[in-house]
Amino acid sequence: MSSLLTIGEFSRLTHVSVKALRHYHDLGLLAPAQIDRSSGYRFYAAAQAPAAQLIRRFREMDMPLDQIRAVLEALDPAARDAVIVAHLKSMERQLEQTQTTVASLRALLEGGAPAADVELRTLKPSAALTMTEPVAWDDTEDWLRDALSSLRGQVSRLGASRMGPDGAL
Repeated sequence: MSSLLTIGEFSRLTHVSVKALRHYHDLGLLAPAQIDRSSGYRFYAAAQAPAAQLIRRFREMDMPLDQIRAVLEALDPAARDAVIVAHLKSMERQLEQTQTTVASLRALLEGGAPAADVELRTLKPSAALTMTEPVAWDDTEDWLRDALSSLRGQVSRLGASRMGPDGAL
């Protein structure tokens, strides 16, 4: 066991908190190399440090744990890069929203009226695809992802086109 590190030593080595390491273990994201059966102490191998540091770095960039798991488990670089690109696009949208908010706040401080783009349109009635199902709160995110994927597939099979953003209630 001398080649293994205690969870505290591994935490100091990787700059990942002990609490986070336990959480990653509970999620199956980063399992210890060994667990002492009698004490339950977790031990990590030094070779696990790059994975822990990668997780820490992605968390610093606000990447959700399910996406981090997809990056770590990706079998080919293209699949890994697709997850990273999706997060990049999400962060770019967030940045645009923040920049718009900052501009609006500056305009308010400078005495200007808040700039709001308002457009009144009348649309013809159109068909809508919906899905309804009682879902436990903890299962909502997975259900919504699957439901939207299924609806997009139906739109494609019907040869129809989407008319607006996805939504959920």
